[in-house]
Amino acid sequence: MTWLIQENEISGISSDKRQMGSFVSLQAANSVVAYKEVQKDKIDIDRALKVELNNMRSLRHDHLVQFLGANLTVRPGFLITEYCSRGSLQDVLENGELKLDWNFRHSLTNDIVKGLFYLEKSALKFHGNLKSSNCVVDSRFVLKLTDFGLHSLRQSDNPIDQKEHHYWRNLLWTAPEILRQPHEILNKLCSSVDVYAFGIILHEVIVREGTFFLGEDVRVNPKDSVCLPHRND
Repeated sequence: MTWLIQENEISGISSDKRQMGSFVSLQAANSVVAYKEVQKDKIDIDRALKVELNNMRSLRHDHLVQFLGANLTVRPGFLITEYCSRGSLQDVLENGELKLDWNFRHSLTNDIVKGLFYLEKSALKFHGNLKSSNCVVDSRFVLKLTDFGLHSLRQSDNPIDQKEHHYWRNLLWTAPEILRQPHEILNKLCSSVDVYAFGIILHEVIVREGTFFLGEDVRVNPKDSVCLPHRND
């Protein structure tokens, strides 16, 4: 269990920092890391999960956020990863003051491809949760993929309010076959799901107007975009 991190090994965890579904920076062994809660009431730490955690711990690539460890015996459980200071690709694209030439845009998308290719050749086989908010940028403007693997832990036990804008926005990168059968998501995840999400990200990078941009005079809310007829064909 090389992935196990005890609570006393990190500092700075407090109730105001525990944000559902998001990473926050904390101090650990004189370094800044990212902390994320696991929103599950009961976790069965069986052999399969231990193997996956060890596989996550062994991944090393320039375009993957390094998984440093976890603690799943405390409540709430938590994951610890490398921290990237410049935020997500989504943040970068939405920053109107930041000028992005085409060489830089190409570099960012190429970083995604390299990260996905490495994951496909690894024990994980695919990302499964790719979106522009899960592509983060470090201090050197190198893009790295995060939130891959451990899909059974990333599914919250808390009821989801389908009326919330955030719920539908998170589905904008989800392939149609997953949307049609959401309860079988873990059985259907594969590299083709990553390819679909990558296509959505390419549109974001090129246009810089978010997902499913149809023109200045056409603004579609996330729920309507997810439910568009062509996504169910």
